[in-house]
Amino acid sequence: MPTNLTAFRGIVLGALLVLALAACGYGQIEPPTQTVGPSQSVSPDAASTLTPQPTRPASRYVTRTPTSGPPQPTPTPVKTLDVLPEELSGQKITFWHPWQGQMSGVLQEMVDEYNRTNRWGVNVEIHTFDGFTSLEQAFDTALATSDPPSLVAAYDDRAQHWDQGGQALVNLQTYVGDPTWGLGAEEQADFYPAFWQQGTAYLQDRRGNMTSRQLSIPLHRSELVLFYNQSWAVELGHTDFPETPFELRSQVCKASHANRGTNTDEQTGGLMISSLPASTPGKEIILQPEQLLGWIGAFGGQVSLPEGAGYQFNTPEAQRALEFLKDLQQDGCVYLSDSSTPADEFAARKGLVYIASTADLPAIKAAFSALDSQDEWVMLPFPSANGAAGVVAYGPSLIIPQSSRLQELAAWTLLEWLVYPPNQAHWAQAAGAYPTRYSTLEFLDSAAAADPAWATGLELLPNALAEPPLGSWSVVRWMMGDALAELFSGGFSSEQIPGLLKSLDQLAAEINTQAR
Repeated sequence: MPTNLTAFRGIVLGALLVLALAACGYGQIEPPTQTVGPSQSVSPDAASTLTPQPTRPASRYVTRTPTSGPPQPTPTPVKTLDVLPEELSGQKITFWHPWQGQMSGVLQEMVDEYNRTNRWGVNVEIHTFDGFTSLEQAFDTALATSDPPSLVAAYDDRAQHWDQGGQALVNLQTYVGDPTWGLGAEEQADFYPAFWQQGTAYLQDRRGNMTSRQLSIPLHRSELVLFYNQSWAVELGHTDFPETPFELRSQVCKASHANRGTNTDEQTGGLMISSLPASTPGKEIILQPEQLLGWIGAFGGQVSLPEGAGYQFNTPEAQRALEFLKDLQQDGCVYLSDSSTPADEFAARKGLVYIASTADLPAIKAAFSALDSQDEWVMLPFPSANGAAGVVAYGPSLIIPQSSRLQELAAWTLLEWLVYPPNQAHWAQAAGAYPTRYSTLEFLDSAAAADPAWATGLELLPNALAEPPLGSWSVVRWMMGDALAELFSGGFSSEQIPGLLKSLDQLAAEINTQAR
């Protein structure tokens, strides 16, 4: 087993019980706040159409309020989910989220509007935390004391971890499929499949059959993309975007050679990869783990097995991806940046291509502005060897812990309201992130026109690769970051890649068994 992973194995397996209870927020980039303009919202049952209305209502958010029209016969109440609508009156629920600053303020405004206008008389109290790690630790404690919140925004892998055995979280299939309160087939299909499937957990029953549970509904997503200096590429003679790994190789190597000139020690100009704080003692850097998902996907592979069965790293696709990256480095075309302000380096042409999150868009814009740079840059997906270029998407979902039927249904009404397309559009703008539903795009035309760079991310959503929805993911991703650092270390050769992938498979299997 490679030296770095051997050290990491001892650390991980010795601390898994702690890590399994306190998920790490390392590397999970929280979107920056942005100025939010007026945004019209429509309630889930206000109108069947999802197209914007010609006039803006008095409120930005319209909840389930009966529309005006000719008097209708009073229907006989139908009791579904063992609850009549009037039984929700006076229900008080709590909503936990990890955001501070402007995002917290926008979410509070939205919930205040929900409290004022929802027709059932449900009242929501918000509890905000200082980031995902703080929230996750508090939720662990709440579960241990049987006092969880009614609704929580967290990552899907945490939902999988919390619901081991199916005893902690609500199976949302009960609500999604309800004819009165749920989402119809068209509404379910309106969610991007990769994001919806992240919320699905699989359990094996006593007969060995696999059963599924829907533990979460996706709220928003950010993307890991390639930022590409188009102006510089044109100067180097490249007028087309790199669509395959080999086209990317040609372009970044030419940029690297241009920067190097006669200075053989110069390493900038090619594929720029930013480092993060190391998780393994004695190792100076660690690389963003999601990059490995993107590169394996670029060569047609995937890391997670179907139906939550675990991980697969020792595959031909993964080997080709790592060989591509190592060869690129050995040819002097990779720049490993340890700068605390990598966006500034990208703006200064220290990388033709910079791998980063769409959450970094404000920093990148500011960096080019600070240099008064006239360079034009764009966001691109990971290049693909088989024509299926994609990005890596990540982000929080909404989760309902088990409680009473009234509390659960009250939480569901808020969840459904938050992800309804116009409301989700308003929230996505506040988060500087992207929606999880196709129809939400109809409410983002103005935002897209005002920010073409951000709008590019909307076009990349259909081919997004999702993070593995496994409870062990928060630990496995550490291992992947260390593996990338090992790959790019000076003493590592391409001949060692098969052994590295075998080690990844073995360690991931151990972690998944103990930390899920």
